[in-house]
Amino acid sequence: MYQDTEENNTKLISEFQSKMSGLSLTALSEFYFEKGAEFEKQAAFWLKLGIKYYEKYEPENVARHLIIFALLYSQMEQTLIAEGLYRKSLEILKNVKYIVIIVVI
Repeated sequence: MYQDTEENNTKLISEFQSKMSGLSLTALSEFYFEKGAEFEKQAAFWLKLGIKYYEKYEPENVARHLIIFALLYSQMEQTLIAEGLYRKSLEILKNVKYIVIIVVI
């Protein structure tokens, strides 16, 4: 069984190196978050790994992951932590430029 230690987490995160890895980690985090309070521990585990991944490989794409983390903290009634994460997300997102493509058929 997997032990949630810093050393094991560092080894695990090194396995996630492709561009799609961030999406996978975010999807796992969302999956456990949406399952409700009894899965908070699993959601937090994948969220922490995702943050480490994004910090190392895709810092420009961390905002959505931070928002999910903020939602988890809100669910756990830790509003000060949640507010800080929301603020950080907004700070990151205000510097992001999006390209919108409209396809007309």
